[in-house]
Amino acid sequence: MYLASSLEKESYSVKIVDDDLQQMGYEKVSELAEKLNPQIVGVTATTSTIKSALKYVELIKNILPNSLTVIGGPHTTFMPSETLKSSENLDVVVMGEGEETMVDLANHSTESSHNLDEVKGIVYRDLKNGNLKTTQKRPLINDLDVLPFPARHLVPFGSYGASKEQTGGIITSRGCVYNCNYCSSSLIMGKKFRSRSPDNVVDEIEELIDQYQINDIGFMDDTFMLNKRRANDIANEIKARDLDLSFVASSRVDSVNQSLLQNLKNSGLKTIYYGVESGSQRVLDLMKKGITLKQAEDAVKSAKNVDLEVLTSFHI
Repeated sequence: MYLASSLEKESYSVKIVDDDLQQMGYEKVSELAEKLNPQIVGVTATTSTIKSALKYVELIKNILPNSLTVIGGPHTTFMPSETLKSSENLDVVVMGEGEETMVDLANHSTESSHNLDEVKGIVYRDLKNGNLKTTQKRPLINDLDVLPFPARHLVPFGSYGASKEQTGGIITSRGCVYNCNYCSSSLIMGKKFRSRSPDNVVDEIEELIDQYQINDIGFMDDTFMLNKRRANDIANEIKARDLDLSFVASSRVDSVNQSLLQNLKNSGLKTIYYGVESGSQRVLDLMKKGITLKQAEDAVKSAKNVDLEVLTSFHI
């Protein structure tokens, strides 16, 4: 949806097919693609879904040989050349953030020729000789406020969620400054913490409430509370606009204090999710988690003291 809104901002027409939800299957998605005849076909893939993603690409490419097939996501970020080599039907893989890259791809591609040398952040197959080419690394997007809100109008938004208590997911920041050796977040989104302004965040919350009637929000950031002042400012802005909502947020156990949690609770926070990962200090140290068991205990106590529900994650 972020990719779609970025393309729409540049006046491109976009269609989103969420086949995880709709379960149309490879053949019907391919038939739909044939009717739409898109210039670019983009698929998101994690490692667990890469084979399925390549299957969609294969069938669509057979029907639309002149369309540019693109896969992005965590898998291609770490294994770009290997992904391209695994399918002759795949033209381009995107590494890292995709918003600016997809717009760049749209600007540089046509049905008859694909001039992609100047598109940063991709590996692509040269149509002349079949060789793989890696372009310059794309810089991270520093000002996240310039990104338009996700194009939720392009998906059957009312169909998401197993009950009427739907959750609207919001990403308010990107990047992680920590070194946990089991996590890919900082390798994909960078070691620098980049955040949206409180006004921009609450504008999106208002859009979810007003346009989609969703008052249950999930902040999906890796480190939502890394900047405590910003987290407090978001809470204050929610209260200033008198918004009626409940939300869930995640945090490291060393990034909270009771006054911050109280302020967030007063603005609608119902549940805090902590990444604890282990009850063994030795294991935490091996993970390079950078926390102590005492910090985990204190963080849970602080949340309980202000009557928040607490969820903790553990590696098994």
